[in-house]
Amino acid sequence: MNDARIKTTVEGELRARAIKNFARLHDAPYRPGAVGLRPYCSEGWPGDWEGRALLALSLLSKQLGVQSAFADGIVSWIKSICNAQGYRGEIIDWENINEQFFPSHSWLMRGLLEYAPDDAEIRGWVGKILDNLYLPMAKYLENYPQREGERPPLRQGGAQGALDNRFRGWLLSSDIGCLFISLDGISEACERLGREDLLPLLRRMADIFIRVDHTGKDGAPLQTHACLSGMRGILRVYRLTGDKRYLEAARQFFADYMRYGMSEYYANFDWFRTPSWSEPCGVIDSYMLAMELWDITRERRYLDIATLIWYNGVLMGQRPNGGFGCDSCAEDGWVRTTDFYEAFWCCTMRGGEGLGIPQRYAMSWDGEDLLIPLHMDALFEIEGGLRIRERTRMPREGAVEFEVLSGQKEARLRVFIPECAKNLRVEMDGSALAFSHEDGFASFQCALRAGSRIRVLWDFCFHMEPTVGDLHAGAGLYTLRHGVLILGARKGTMAPLDPERLRMQDGAYFYGQEELEPLFDRYLKSDERLKAEAHQILFRKAPEGK
Repeated sequence: MNDARIKTTVEGELRARAIKNFARLHDAPYRPGAVGLRPYCSEGWPGDWEGRALLALSLLSKQLGVQSAFADGIVSWIKSICNAQGYRGEIIDWENINEQFFPSHSWLMRGLLEYAPDDAEIRGWVGKILDNLYLPMAKYLENYPQREGERPPLRQGGAQGALDNRFRGWLLSSDIGCLFISLDGISEACERLGREDLLPLLRRMADIFIRVDHTGKDGAPLQTHACLSGMRGILRVYRLTGDKRYLEAARQFFADYMRYGMSEYYANFDWFRTPSWSEPCGVIDSYMLAMELWDITRERRYLDIATLIWYNGVLMGQRPNGGFGCDSCAEDGWVRTTDFYEAFWCCTMRGGEGLGIPQRYAMSWDGEDLLIPLHMDALFEIEGGLRIRERTRMPREGAVEFEVLSGQKEARLRVFIPECAKNLRVEMDGSALAFSHEDGFASFQCALRAGSRIRVLWDFCFHMEPTVGDLHAGAGLYTLRHGVLILGARKGTMAPLDPERLRMQDGAYFYGQEELEPLFDRYLKSDERLKAEAHQILFRKAPEGK
């Protein structure tokens, strides 16, 4: 939703997280001469590691306004180790098709196009990859497993996917369905390069994807990260073609994901119906997909879900060094880190993309309304000389303040209010301001001028919410929340909880005498403490009046 009329500079907490991730991406695994080669490559995934690294560095450079020390060198390095057809790895054998080539180069194409979208040489390079790798693949799609019973059962699976099975000339990955990740990269290249000749391939892949049983009800479940990335590609195909089948497919898929692929703290299962570990790559994709669905449909439920994914699923995946890692899926009611404490081969790099998403949606301007769907510390410089600084105490408190630094304009502000908010009020320069509250937004008219301050305030309460996924359906379990934050107990108790005994004191959360913790700011702890801790997040609820 980037609005070219508004320059957004992220400040505060989000900027701090981005700086830490940017610094991590300048360590040894992400440097020219190393990235993409052993040990800093994913075996069987040529182009994947280096593509994700370039994408993250390019996005973070733009977000932070700081040039990467190594992005230029990485591009030259990647080009020097490509094959004669312009892509990484060996020339593909069309009788033994490595499925993993296609998602890998989707990341590489996206990285190149983000690094230098208008550079003729870069555009030509991406075009060469499309012509030599993706367009020739089209005639082999019929042989890819797409019908009930065709896909062989998963024999092995790990955090780094590997070739696991063979079917009609396709060497299939344990990251089941990873082929569909390439819908994202191909559709972006189609849009940025104006390559309408890619539309038949995109339609064919999209039609296969929406027909596949991704949840594994009657066969092998697909990887959630692969499907979420693929669905973002399908939404772009919808925008390119206007074919509403693709929008409806994405809406249905997201409902299925919430039921069969999402954990109770709004992270993901690595495969549908298979609680194994969360994967920030997939969590970030789910956040991006929810935001894109909101942007297209303007249905507030997607914005509420995105808010919960962001504060509970995305942010808890960041580690003290700025990278991102995997956690358990709370299948036993507890969240803890896994052996994949930092997934530096994929999730650390996708974290660079995820931390930049809020900046894209932070504010938009249609000439009359200023729309603010997310809350963060930021400076907005709006066409016409208007400069506004936003400060927020989200997610711990419902408080957003806008200070007009320069310029003046009569405008209507529309500020997103989470579904769980209570006692909404709006003030301007210390006086109450009339507003309406509909479709998830507080709307109010005001004369913006230098020195003005607008405060939008609401209360967050403690509440217990029944589980949302299929895994715990009927078990009588609840998450414990303060506003949008899911709270965890380090000591743990399965005794039924009474929400009336919850309290907040000096910024901390308590149930009786036991302190509870939100999960979103774990990256401020030490590695040792984070690895040692576990938090119970599923509880039983005491009957009312007891």
